Amino acid sequence: MIFLLLIIFLISSNTVNAINTRYIDPIFSQITTNNITYSPNLQLDLYQPQNDTLTTRPAIIWIHGGGFFSGDKEDMSSMAQEFAKKGYVTASINYRLVNPNQISSIPVPSQISSTPAIINAQTDAQAAVRWLRANATNFKINPDKIFVAGSSAGAITALLVAYNRSPSDELAKVAGVVSMSGTADPVMVDAGEPPVIMFNGNQDTLILPIYAQTFQTKIESVGIPHQFYWYPDAGHGNIPSDELINKTTQFLANLVDNNKTGDYNHDGLVNLTDFDFWKTKYLQNLMSLTDFDIWKTAYLLQ
Repeated sequence: MIFLLLIIFLISSNTVNAINTRYIDPIFSQITTNNITYSPNLQLDLYQPQNDTLTTRPAIIWIHGGGFFSGDKEDMSSMAQEFAKKGYVTASINYRLVNPNQISSIPVPSQISSTPAIINAQTDAQAAVRWLRANATNFKINPDKIFVAGSSAGAITALLVAYNRSPSDELAKVAGVVSMSGTADPVMVDAGEPPVIMFNGNQDTLILPIYAQTFQTKIESVGIPHQFYWYPDAGHGNIPSDELINKTTQFLANLVDNNKTGDYNHDGLVNLTDFDFWKTKYLQNLMSLTDFDIWKTAYLLQ
């Protein structure tokens, strides 16, 4: 009887308001930004949700495109800010660029990992991963949940960070990778590497579809968790932004493990706000006592 009364109170009470979901919704309206030197002569912009009470947050490194000869960390600022508002610590990085005559076009996949300009970008991005890990305590970062994401040349770089890492370089290891209009050499892919989400266009004349398809076939063959999205009418770098944001949001949120049964809103806590989220998102009809007992048990076990 007591349980039933509690259920009725919680469902009918207008003091318990529906809440948004951390890592899914932009639950922070303001963020803080710092321009920081992470490696000699290289800077990153670090974005953090303002007034966040969590002491350990996942992080995302964003890598801009530009053919390895142009672009700037400002190019990825909107994505970095978007995900910082969802509860991540995000960094948009600069990396070494070359003169246009040093790399006139993106090489074929088999030459990617031996092209100096691309290796420089990979080296710099890996330095950013190590920097975040070294400063995890200062910026309240979970060192086991550092992700890397990029567009075009940045996507190639992100894939190399994830799959072209020396096995002994544990400090540069990432937990997942987002590739927007990118690909890499299938030879570098081994089983047990980080999950990946890839967005590619069938009309891309720079990253040819066959290049990405071959890479994806290798990803599938070795059993790496993956999500591949193809857009029939999209060329290079013009995949719809809402698609990129929504699917990347879900992909990364699924990789963020709070290790807390019952933490339905991913705020790092198990409390009545989780019940409110659960009720709002999943229980549009009257829930049963069995449903409540499942939640209650998870709550009491924390």
